[in-house]
Amino acid sequence: MPRRTKLLPMILLCALTLSVMLNIHQYYLRRSAAQINIAGTFQQMYVSAADVKYFVFLQDGQYVLYQNGTVLDDGVYSAHPKDSGLFELKSMKSKKSCVVWSSKSLYLVDPNGNASAFQKMSDTPIFADIDPTPYVNS
Repeated sequence: MPRRTKLLPMILLCALTLSVMLNIHQYYLRRSAAQINIAGTFQQMYVSAADVKYFVFLQDGQYVLYQNGTVLDDGVYSAHPKDSGLFELKSMKSKKSCVVWSSKSLYLVDPNGNASAFQKMSDTPIFADIDPTPYVNS
C-alpha cells in the first residue's frame, strides 16, 4: 500500500508538467501564427483592367489602396490578436475595415460588410502609378 501512495503523487505531477508544457507550446504556436507576413502587393480580382485596385502592405505596418494613380485609402494595419488570418485596417480617410488573409489571396471587408477579393502579385511593395515617397522610408 505505501508504494501506491507514493506513486499517485508522482503520476499527478507528471501529468501536470505535461499539461503545462502542452499549453506553453500551444501559446507559442498561436503567437507565431499571428505574426503572418502579408507584406507585398495585391491586385483586385474579378474586375475589368480599367477598374482594378492595388493593395500594398509594407513591412512597417502601413498600407495603401490605390487605383489609376489615385490613392483611395491609406493607414496602418495590425494582426488581430485572436485570429491569425484577420488583419485590422485603421484608415486615415475612412472607417475601420478588415482584411481576411488566406494563403495568396485576401478579402477586404468594408464597414458595410461588402467584400472585395485580391490576389498576391508580389512579395515586395509595388507602387505602379503613384508616388511612393510618403509611404517608403528612405
